[in-house]
Amino acid sequence: MKLRAAASLEDHLAVRRMGRAFLEATPYGPLLETTADDIDNLIAIVDAHRERGLLLLAVDDQDQAFGMIAMLMLPNPFNRRLVADEIVWWVDTDHRGALRAGPALLDAAENWARAQGAYLVKMVAPFGSKVARYYDRRGYSPIETTHAKVL
Repeated sequence: MKLRAAASLEDHLAVRRMGRAFLEATPYGPLLETTADDIDNLIAIVDAHRERGLLLLAVDDQDQAFGMIAMLMLPNPFNRRLVADEIVWWVDTDHRGALRAGPALLDAAENWARAQGAYLVKMVAPFGSKVARYYDRRGYSPIETTHAKVL
């Protein structure tokens, strides 16, 4: 397994596929009503803000993507210091475990954020999920709970 930035049309198709899998497997899917075009727009936004955006892929020996993390870095409105906000973090279920792709993606994203001058990384997890407990073990602190209502 290796990590690399998304660059090609094949990468964008893999991001689209993984984005759909993420939405189907998490509580976000029913709330977001996301289309393939919306996922393509996510790629375009990260590409357009390359100096403040990250779209990193985990790829296998055949260079096929099976995991991703995307972040955007913006100034905090209270103190203007840079915050790296997770957009999506996903590893296909059949690639989880032994390869440790998820931790490798998160390590790389944290290193990227640090190198860009961020003082804070914000990761999102469904309430009470295993991933929330994983963040705790990595030294993240829960700071708020987000509530959503479809209008």
